[in-house]
Amino acid sequence: MFKVTGLVMNYAPIGIGFSIAATVGKNGLGVLVSLGKLVGVLYGTLAIFIIVVFVPIMLISRVPVKKFFLTTWQPFLLAFTTASSESALPKAMECLEHKMGIPKKIVGFVIPTGYSFNLDGT
Repeated sequence: MFKVTGLVMNYAPIGIGFSIAATVGKNGLGVLVSLGKLVGVLYGTLAIFIIVVFVPIMLISRVPVKKFFLTTWQPFLLAFTTASSESALPKAMECLEHKMGIPKKIVGFVIPTGYSFNLDGT
């Protein structure tokens, strides 16, 4: 089973590349422009959400914002590049516990609970 999964994981980028090439060949480069705009709007909206919602909450609750973002940058990058928050879970827990000084029992409860609520099928 793992060999089949490995084969699919290895050849999926090639299939996706051919699929994109066929779509661009059929519909033109305008398809990529539309998708680029969509991705840009998504990231812009996420940035606005972080600035408007998360940063004020962190400031009100007196979380050291700069230290938090510097501490969680590596787990964030890992989760983003692998498209899986599960891969970043141990590193995030380690960073929050050791670098931010949050007690182990709080990190051990809050992070896995937040992760399980994030399992919404997306």
